Amino acid sequence: MPRSLIIALFTALIVSCASSGGKQLDTLLRPKSEQISFCYIQLLRDDPAAKGEIELSVTVDGAGKVIATELTKNTFANDRVGNCVADIIKSVNFPPNNQNKTTTFSYPIQFTSEAPGQKQ
Repeated sequence: MPRSLIIALFTALIVSCASSGGKQLDTLLRPKSEQISFCYIQLLRDDPAAKGEIELSVTVDGAGKVIATELTKNTFANDRVGNCVADIIKSVNFPPNNQNKTTTFSYPIQFTSEAPGQKQ
């Protein structure tokens, strides 16, 4: 896969995450963007035209540990990309919250091999 396409994928992924998850979430997940993109790149090896969207429900305990992820939306033909991303999200350490309460949030990601502004 050409390096320019991979860079475009990373850029598109980061833009998608930032627009949907807020600045703090973007800061925490940006270091994982290459791993998350690789979940999609693996699918592109089998299906170069693949594109889709997933949404994860992520539950974090009061100490900042991810205790559950659930794939709540998936427009791909199977759960391969969603499960891969969920495994990566489980490794993220979130800051503890002041009330030591469990928090759940949705995390949507759109995957496409188009560079931003490009049509296929």
